[in-house]
Amino acid sequence: FPVTITALSNAQALCPSCNLKKSNNMIKFNPRPWQVEATKKFNEEIKYNNVFLLHAGVGSGKTLWACSIIKTYIDKGYDVVIFSPKDAIKIEWANECKKFNIEVDVKLVNHYSWKHSFNGVSLCYQVLKNNTNFLKKQITDKTIVVLDEHHHASDAGSWGMELENICENAGIILCLTGTPFRSDNNKIPFVKYKEKQLDDISGWEIETDYSYTYAQSVKDRICCPMYRDWE
Repeated sequence: FPVTITALSNAQALCPSCNLKKSNNMIKFNPRPWQVEATKKFNEEIKYNNVFLLHAGVGSGKTLWACSIIKTYIDKGYDVVIFSPKDAIKIEWANECKKFNIEVDVKLVNHYSWKHSFNGVSLCYQVLKNNTNFLKKQITDKTIVVLDEHHHASDAGSWGMELENICENAGIILCLTGTPFRSDNNKIPFVKYKEKQLDDISGWEIETDYSYTYAQSVKDRICCPMYRDWE
């Protein structure tokens, strides 16, 4: 969907000074060292593969990092489709994107036309049901698809199969997770696996493109350490 049209309802009669203040509300993103490394790795990997998997824990800043990547591609004429597990997270994504002057619609419903005044949409994985064909038509090689908490989808489940279908023509697929595995051991779509041997049992382990662990975030004083009360 186009992203360059301004909605008439957004028009305001402002003096030049106030108009500049209104437009200059983008946050100054000062990336942390790990985010700088992740961006460098992303730029390297995306030349050869349109899928990138970031593993970073809660509170480490993966959403802001992803917004900075989205902003880069919005400026190149892309649109964005964000999937997350819950309504609250869906809305949080829209709020975080707004800090980068990215307008994301959170009210998409069945066969609802995509508004020209937005740069993209933020959806829950649940919307995949009964909307696969509609969504597939909207996602093109000029779309960056963000799959938040990507481990919620699996190749064996409906979400995983539907995601693989609708993202067939996607320009970039950015996968984010704090837990790069599933307790049921089902494989997750789009990611790379390597064989793992444990106690004579063969299995599979996800290969992340960039990983920032909880231990690293504690060492960097970004996240607080957790202690278990054994009493």
